[in-house]
Amino acid sequence: GDMKKMIDSIYVSGAFEADSCKKRFLVMQVFLFFGMKRFSDVAKLMVKDVSFLKDGSVEVLVRKSKTDQLGRGAKFYLSGEKVGGVCIPEIVKWYLRGLGLKGEDCMFPRMRYSKGSVVAIKELSVSYSSAAGQLKAEVERLGLNNISLHSGRIGGATAGAVAGLNQQKIKAVGGWSSNASADLYVRMRRP
Repeated sequence: GDMKKMIDSIYVSGAFEADSCKKRFLVMQVFLFFGMKRFSDVAKLMVKDVSFLKDGSVEVLVRKSKTDQLGRGAKFYLSGEKVGGVCIPEIVKWYLRGLGLKGEDCMFPRMRYSKGSVVAIKELSVSYSSAAGQLKAEVERLGLNNISLHSGRIGGATAGAVAGLNQQKIKAVGGWSSNASADLYVRMRRP
């Protein structure tokens, strides 16, 4: 429900008014939720790590993660399926065009204000504290549940379980090294 509110408010209803920070916020939340990823998995992504496939989906290469310390890399995919007239690849393309990001640019760059507008510092990635602060502001603005940057991972795992994904598939998508870890993220009831 919270993810739907974010998409509706920033992309569906506010696509023309959304500033660069809101666009970055939304796409990061999409990656965290639908990819079941940690902030550290997506924070250092570059635009060249994101590919739009012929089948309409998005392929994302995570070069190094908490469970891949050797940096062998792993890919995750975001569906191109339209739900309610919206699909993830369209949101990602809208974001990249809006910020003028390409190639070696950080997928989630730092922002600064310059002459009354928000400008991306394309070679520096957003900090955890900045992303968390923006999430807190959006939680208040949209009246969302009290969520953190890790909530997307929990929500994605739970939504996957509700949709019928088995434990092994959830473990693989989320990059968990044990079944017990994956089980902790599936929350069929709110605490």
